[in-house]
Amino acid sequence: MPSGRRWLARGAAALASAAALVVSLLPATPAVAANTAFRAATLNIYTGLSQADFVSDLQLITSQPLSAQSGNDPSTEPRAVHGPEAVSPWYAGARPPVANTKTGDSAGAGGRDAAAAGAGATTTGGVTGPLCAALPSGTDPGNPESLTGEPADVALQWLPVLTRFEAAVRAAGLSAELRDARGITVLAPTDDAFGRKFSEDNLDELMIHRRDELRGLVRAHLVAGSRSLAELVAAGTVTTLDGTRVTVTRAGSAARLGPGAETLCADYRVAGGQVHIINAVLGDLPTTAGQGDPAH
Repeated sequence: MPSGRRWLARGAAALASAAALVVSLLPATPAVAANTAFRAATLNIYTGLSQADFVSDLQLITSQPLSAQSGNDPSTEPRAVHGPEAVSPWYAGARPPVANTKTGDSAGAGGRDAAAAGAGATTTGGVTGPLCAALPSGTDPGNPESLTGEPADVALQWLPVLTRFEAAVRAAGLSAELRDARGITVLAPTDDAFGRKFSEDNLDELMIHRRDELRGLVRAHLVAGSRSLAELVAAGTVTTLDGTRVTVTRAGSAARLGPGAETLCADYRVAGGQVHIINAVLGDLPTTAGQGDPAH
């Protein structure tokens, strides 16, 4: 198994090659291209695919026939992909990623939590919080209204700041728990929150080898029943599926969960549940950010 440093080097190379492929081959804006490249590189890192398989996965995500050597075949029409395909079962059926059309940023871009912290609260399409204005809205794919009929695990795939949490749900095999018929509330940490909590080496270990701990981590962000932000605040405390009691208090137009987390964009309504985006990782796993790998 490659060391953490080799994983990072491999990830950087995959991202660079993906960016070059997408930007040169697709009739898309730079933001969409970069976002697609990020998702493809992330899949390559966590599944350990060969370069040929990586190009195949890039084709799946973009729904475009690609050539590993020279790009599109002009005589070949783009094909549509419907439903899961016979690729890695870990991410079979993944939705295409969505670029941030408000700022030009793409999934995985750092610093959004910090920017949101200095912004005023906004209400967009029924969701509330300082980060909402930077997320899909209106007629954008992934806008709040479009997610109301989607189960929570699918809705996460459309929110470009939740790629690490969504990957953790998949790697932990907990998608079914996000479709609980009794309802579910998801307290979803942003990618920035994961970056402040875990080193890349540590996150790799959790995703690939320490699945029991990963399941505990994901369940620390799930609450039985569908609860809005107002209902969480009114309850005062909630118990997550890992058995942890979390205090919930009002913090301006947002809510504070425990001592260090706050909502950034709350009240996404999904099929049978609610998703609230938060700015910190919950649970009792130790903080390892900055240890064992370069700063990110």
